[in-house]
Amino acid sequence: MAGMSFECAVDRFLFKTLHRVQNEMPVGESHWIIVNPCTNTLQHTRSILILTLPVVTVQICEMKLSCWLDQQLPELIHFGTVTD
Repeated sequence: MAGMSFECAVDRFLFKTLHRVQNEMPVGESHWIIVNPCTNTLQHTRSILILTLPVVTVQICEMKLSCWLDQQLPELIHFGTVTD
């Protein structure tokens, strides 16, 4: 989910909804990649995800989104989500 801050009311509503349905949907065991240049924001977002969806795996990338895009989304390539 690109561009989510996980701080606004809409994002919080989404997480409440995901938490409610996590056992019935694959999102409960999903893999998340967080891209942000700020260490504190990365850790905070990771904490929110793990509290909301305890079984998820979270990978953090401490860099600007533009740099991650310039690197051609290496984590997504690793998971086969995009091809190089």
